[in-house]
Amino acid sequence: MDLTVTVIYQRNKGKDKEHNLYGLRKVSFWEKYGVQRFPYRGRRRYSPFAYQSEDGGIIISNDVFGLIIRQFDRIYKACLDRRKTREQYILNIRYPEKTSDEYLEYLQDSTDHNQDYVIWSGNNLKERNLYEHLVNIAGTEIDMRKRQQLFMTHDKIQNEIKLGSELTEITAGSLAEGLDLPEYQTPSKAYNSGYGTDNDYPGFTTLQLLAAGERESHFTPPECFEVTRTGLYLSVNTFVSNIKKKHHHHYIVSSHGPCLTDHCQNVDYAYCLRGKHLPYNAIPWASRYRRQWPPNSIIDKIEKDGCLLVPIGPRTLPDCNVLWRLSFSVAEKLLVHSFNYTQLLCYCLLKLTLTHIVNTNRCVEGLLCSYYLKTVLFWVSEEIDIDTFQLSKLYSCFSHCLRKLIVWVNNCYCPNYFIPAQNMFLGKIRTDNNEILKKVLDSIMCDGIDGLIQNVRKYDNVNPRLFSSQLRPSFVMVDLLFYRISHLSFARLPDISHCLKLLDITECLIQSKSCTFIVDVCKYQY
Repeated sequence: MDLTVTVIYQRNKGKDKEHNLYGLRKVSFWEKYGVQRFPYRGRRRYSPFAYQSEDGGIIISNDVFGLIIRQFDRIYKACLDRRKTREQYILNIRYPEKTSDEYLEYLQDSTDHNQDYVIWSGNNLKERNLYEHLVNIAGTEIDMRKRQQLFMTHDKIQNEIKLGSELTEITAGSLAEGLDLPEYQTPSKAYNSGYGTDNDYPGFTTLQLLAAGERESHFTPPECFEVTRTGLYLSVNTFVSNIKKKHHHHYIVSSHGPCLTDHCQNVDYAYCLRGKHLPYNAIPWASRYRRQWPPNSIIDKIEKDGCLLVPIGPRTLPDCNVLWRLSFSVAEKLLVHSFNYTQLLCYCLLKLTLTHIVNTNRCVEGLLCSYYLKTVLFWVSEEIDIDTFQLSKLYSCFSHCLRKLIVWVNNCYCPNYFIPAQNMFLGKIRTDNNEILKKVLDSIMCDGIDGLIQNVRKYDNVNPRLFSSQLRPSFVMVDLLFYRISHLSFARLPDISHCLKLLDITECLIQSKSCTFIVDVCKYQY
């Protein structure tokens, strides 16, 4: 129907069929003013009209304003629904770095976050049960962001003190990623250095000495380098042993693979070399096709940060002493920090599944590790729409990851997220052991959400750590985390100038941070 207006004018000529007895003719808004007509979907019998009364006023019939208001209300609600559907996409554009002060302020101020804003229908109350259980174990999103900011603050202070030093400290592991689960953490230390070209082993590289020039018969190779037919290459084993001698403090007492372990055996220190650019076969990662994740700003950061070189060779070449593993642990921490809350909970659920279901089967215990699960989540996050990661679809997201993992196990091939040509299953999952692992994973899929909840929850009363986390308020757990890691800070302050530098840095952080927890941490260290 058309919204119409009646216009009165004086007739000077005879009447015709286009005019009524009073000399009036209906003229629509579209005809007179070019106003676009709108459809009327109401229940009224007649269209709304506006016409002039005998006293010169305007009479509006059929409540035209009420109709327009209701139409606006309908359009507004549809807009809100669309925004809710695309919520994660919008948040990723607005807050690509979820560890930022701005995003933490958004979480603290958001009425949606402070209330239980997830609408759980009758069909997915089991998902709500799973969600609430994971929140009890891993904490709220604010808890996770506080953990992430805690380790970022720790790294910032430590590295500012060492400004000009060859050593840079980087915390890694689940705690630094925001998950406080019962497992060992791995702070890493990295040296600044360049690195050589890639070789026939994807994910590994050699470090050749180029500054020595042409070798003569009397030339003595420098310490840590190994002589081969093609030149001098940095030795993995000699590097680790020399680092152990140089940095053998009271808290480092033994070796654990390429790492040095403290006396409590709960912290590994991995001394690495830093490559200031991405290796050649990882360059396509930055430009390959993906949906909305990761955000472009995170990709740019990872390209600038390069990668680390860890002193350990391929698993299939145990005697190799000149191959170094390319590690993207810094990039992976940035990626996990860009996860939304559903992705973080999905990561937590995958790790709990590994601990409480997969590794309880002795036939497959140790075949999978949490790094494979994180890699699965990276690939799935890149391949599906980011708005799929909604809290009400948590189990669906978990199923996406589990299905991809089953395919990988079936093919005995786990592609590295940055270098897909590197098979991370190599030397571990083979055709002689993959079938039983596949059956275990298939059974998890077949048991559905009921079996998953039952298997994850049955260890609550057995593990006092998990049980206690459900009894304590989340802010208490975050406070306890700080005291658990506080001994890692400020191991050596060589002189008073470093102490003054530390005071300046912490004072600036106290003034600039908006999170009360981080401010209190800085005050304690101050």
